[in-house]
Amino acid sequence: MANLLLFNMKMDTDDGVLGFTTDWVNELAGHFDKVFVITHTAGKIQVSENVRVYSVGREKGYNELHRVFEFYRLLRGILRHHQIDYCFIHMIQIFAVLAAPVLKWHGIPMTMWYGHQATPLSLHLAHALVDKVVTSTESGFQIPSNKKACVGQGITESKFPLRLFRKKKQPYMLVNVSRLSPSKNIHALLDAVALFANKHGKNSIRLYLIGDALNERDCRYKADLDEMVKNQGMEDNVVFCGSVPHAKVCEYLSACDLSTNMAPAEGSVDKAALEAMAMGVPIVLQNRSFGNIFAEAGIPADEYIVPNIRPETLLYYFESLLMNDSSREYEKLQILSQCIHRQHGLKGLASRISKEIVNTRLQNS
Repeated sequence: MANLLLFNMKMDTDDGVLGFTTDWVNELAGHFDKVFVITHTAGKIQVSENVRVYSVGREKGYNELHRVFEFYRLLRGILRHHQIDYCFIHMIQIFAVLAAPVLKWHGIPMTMWYGHQATPLSLHLAHALVDKVVTSTESGFQIPSNKKACVGQGITESKFPLRLFRKKKQPYMLVNVSRLSPSKNIHALLDAVALFANKHGKNSIRLYLIGDALNERDCRYKADLDEMVKNQGMEDNVVFCGSVPHAKVCEYLSACDLSTNMAPAEGSVDKAALEAMAMGVPIVLQNRSFGNIFAEAGIPADEYIVPNIRPETLLYYFESLLMNDSSREYEKLQILSQCIHRQHGLKGLASRISKEIVNTRLQNS
């Protein structure tokens, strides 16, 4: 085996958004002798014995210039004292741009993971500099590229096992796992929940919003959502849970009747939605990229993927799935869960990413 240098955004097992990255690092560590992580932000660290974590200091309040200095100081120290064979970058393309001159001087190939519909200038620069890009699906990386390899997503199998069959009953429990951002279309969910409550009774449904605002725009959106809830008299029907540690999300999914994900209709496959599907939770989605996953499981995608997010449309899907306790429905969810674990389990993903990382050197030699 060999040594891996890894860059990522955050190492914190308690983080509600990026807590999964610890699982990814630990699983990748099984394919290398040593892994050296330079992260943008550090929190609670729980890593394998062969993993070392260094932070550029965002959690310490360092400004951008100080963080750049720390990045190069840490990179220089690692390269001086350790043999590094490969570099893997996870969702922090600016680190790829900063490191490229140094790593290319040392002959260290760079593989970057990116899975998002956004294509900022920093991503174009990083794409030009790295040797390989890996992503979940075709739509996960939207810059035309001959460097791209689609390797699936990475669900921690032990955290999101198939749950047992359960009867649904009122108040129906809906769970939405995403940050509170306009792009996640939470407002459409609130309108649909209000319609459902008006039709089936005030105490018929409750929506749990797992996630929080991450920036000023999100904070304004969260305030708008809170105002919507008050104006609609939905204080007892909508629960703002805030950020929940990644390891605890499965507890909400295990107890819920329906999961929702209103991320854009076009874009990368959302890992939070896959986690719900892995547990056999019925789900209402907007993202058409999931169509291939349903097709692989032999399940009609239009039973779960909505054609639009108008409240009346979402109400129809809520009623269809919440009021269906048939064994046939559970059998479909079982098949879908098996497909998710097989195609998007973390063990398989780590193996595929490792092969892409190693093959990059072989292709360059």
